Parts: sequence; structure tokens; C-alpha cells
Amino acid sequence: MQRLWIYQRATERGGTPARIGTAGGRYRKNYQVILLLITALFLPAVALAAPVQAQHVKVELLAETNAVAPGESLWVLLTFQPDERWYTSWKNPGDAGAVPQLSWQLPPGWKAGEPQFPTPGVIHVGERISYGYQGDSALLVELVPPFLIQEKQVQLGLDASWVVCSGSCVRGEAHFDLSLPVDRFAAIDLKYKKLFAQTRFKLPLTMNIEGTYRVDGEYIVVDMPARTLPRKVSSIFIAPALIAQPADLPEFNYEAKRLQFRLQRHTDFTEAPAQIEVVLELAGQGWSIPAKLQAPTAAR
Repeated sequence: MQRLWIYQRATERGGTPARIGTAGGRYRKNYQVILLLITALFLPAVALAAPVQAQHVKVELLAETNAVAPGESLWVLLTFQPDERWYTSWKNPGDAGAVPQLSWQLPPGWKAGEPQFPTPGVIHVGERISYGYQGDSALLVELVPPFLIQEKQVQLGLDASWVVCSGSCVRGEAHFDLSLPVDRFAAIDLKYKKLFAQTRFKLPLTMNIEGTYRVDGEYIVVDMPARTLPRKVSSIFIAPALIAQPADLPEFNYEAKRLQFRLQRHTDFTEAPAQIEVVLELAGQGWSIPAKLQAPTAAR
């Protein structure tokens, strides 16, 4: 239309039509740039939480998908990258450390699951025995949004605290803000696909069996069916803390298709919970089994 208008005005005045190819192209390019800038301003941006470089550890909050789909779980990772020779803690830290604490600030109707911990390792520092992670690790958390979300963008907040240890322990804390658009066609963020897969692989397998435990004097005795468990294990972990004294592999035996082992009762033991978690570890693979408190046998 612009080209036709210029041609008509030129011929009406008895002149030669102006050549507009170069200038017109320049105008079109400028127009396209301006259009892209305007579009970018109005598109919902995915604002991932900025990583925090704390003392001896880098901590970051990541989302598995590039958007929130109403009613569908949003999985997030809180990642820890400690300095060399420093480590973070499992849900039972052992002799040194502390369990990471997460406090979520979520929109109405949202729910946050408990953090899922990878299978830990036994860490020796002097005479102390701790349970945790040397090197990079991550906690996996499920966030469940409501089926109806009216906002086009949601803000998710997290207050996190942790402890990193080596010869000594250092406490850290930070606040994270995660901003995500709402889209029922949310897709996996390819930048973090491998990290989420690796984290899930490191989680202990939840076994469809149940054991029991009892307090026997100075010992905690655990008994469970062994048919689906490995015949050998490298480590045995008990959660929560302050139930059993931190130690290397305890005494255990297989008998009549059952696994039984006993651990020294913790020096700060006060009360037996209704249920504990037992994690068996072999070559980095873990198996998680719940064990319920066995009622005392009535004396005859």
C-alpha cells in the first residue's frame, strides 16, 4: 500500500516514482525489531531461582518443567554443591550435621510433599561417623497445584536452611523465589532433564514389605522379611536421628528368610517412635523399608 501511494503521488506531480527498496527494507527491519521487543515484554518469562553461593556450598532451586500445569505435580530440586572435603546431611545426620529444613510459601490450594533424600553414605571425620553426601546432591520435592489457577504466572517461595561439615560445621540459610507461567501444556526443561533423572535414580527403592523393631536393653533390634532384599549390604541407616548410635555395618544375620540386625541404642535416646525407616545400601543402591515398633511381649 505504501509503495502504491508513493507511486501515485509521484506520477500525479509529473515526477519519477521514488526508489524505495533500500529505505523500505530498513524500515521493515526496524519494525520487526520493535515488534520482537514489544512481544518479549508481554510474554510471561520463566524466572528460575538464582543460585546462592553460601559458605562452602552452592545451593540452587530448580523446576523440572518450564511451566505449571493446573492439577499436575510440579517437581523441584534443591541442589547442593559443597566444596571439596565438605558434605551435607541425610535425614539422620549421625554424629555431626543437621537435616536440611524447607519452609514453602505457596499460593492458596498448593501442597508441598516431604523432601525425598538420595541414599546416603557413611562419612568418617576423625572419630565421628556421619550420614550424608560428599559431592553434589539434591533433594526432590513434589509440589501439587490446584486444578483451577486463575493467574497467568505463579510465584513460589522457599526458605531453606542447611549445615555443611568437614572438620567443623557451618550453618547456612537462604530464600528462593521461583516464578513460572501457567500452561496446561507444560514441557520438561531439557537443561535439567538429566539432573532430575540422576536424582531419582539415587533415591532408595521403596520396598512393598514391612519390618518390626524393638528396644532390647541397650540395643535396637530390627527384623524384616528378606526375600526381596539383597543378601549382602554395605551399610544400614536408621531414621529419624537419636534412635541408634552411628556406626559402620552392624551385626546382622539371615535366618528363615528373614533379616535381623541390632544396633547400639543412641546415648540420647528418649522414646521409641511408632515407626522408623530402615535403608539398606549396597554399591550406592538403596532399599527403604518401614519398621513398626513391636509391642512388648507380656511376661508370663
